[in-house]
Amino acid sequence: LVLRELFDDFELPKEFEPWLPRARTSPDPHTVTVMLSPATGTVSLYHRVKESLYCGSSQWKYPFESFDCEFGSEIAGGILADEVLTVSELRDLRPNWQTMRVGAELGSFPEATVHMKYSADWQFAVLSVFLPSFLILALVFFAQWKRRKVQVFVSLAAIMSMLIMLVSSRPLHSATLLDLWICGCFIHAVFLLVVDLTLPARRVRYALLLDVDDVGDRESTQTVIRLETKCPPFS
Repeated sequence: LVLRELFDDFELPKEFEPWLPRARTSPDPHTVTVMLSPATGTVSLYHRVKESLYCGSSQWKYPFESFDCEFGSEIAGGILADEVLTVSELRDLRPNWQTMRVGAELGSFPEATVHMKYSADWQFAVLSVFLPSFLILALVFFAQWKRRKVQVFVSLAAIMSMLIMLVSSRPLHSATLLDLWICGCFIHAVFLLVVDLTLPARRVRYALLLDVDDVGDRESTQTVIRLETKCPPFS
């Protein structure tokens, strides 16, 4: 049907029912619009879908998991139908920032599906959990060069911090990669605390000796510091 005096596409009225493929989408479309191009006589069918899709992911990779979504369409009747529905080209009308975040690609023949994939927001978890736990663990390592009292205090504070992070940053009930990282830092802090409490402490004694050559001459006084290190035997 070619209408030479018209140039813009218009929607066909409901009184006129052209032949249309028996397409079925999942989820179901909210509106179905039939458009006619007067210049070429092409009838176009538009399915507008507005629905929340279920996206699957590997939960153990949290917060670095990737979500996979699928939008499918097929001919009513399935494989027993006489018609075959294929998608030859995917026209993505979204802005660039959305296409970079959520990618879309066509499924393999004979499936007429659109696969969408996007990554989770892992930046917040890195700044709120991974980086603080790494700095806390590094602080425990550097505290090993201090006195025994400082070592034990820093190790206990690190263990309490790891427990608080483990309880407060668990959005899922199953074990995830984030839980594995926090548990690894917790085990390292506990191991260093056990080492600090098991190994003998180093006792450093400073002795100040005054060697006086001439009692009457104060200018010839020498100050000598003797350093002795004693480690008590294992019990």
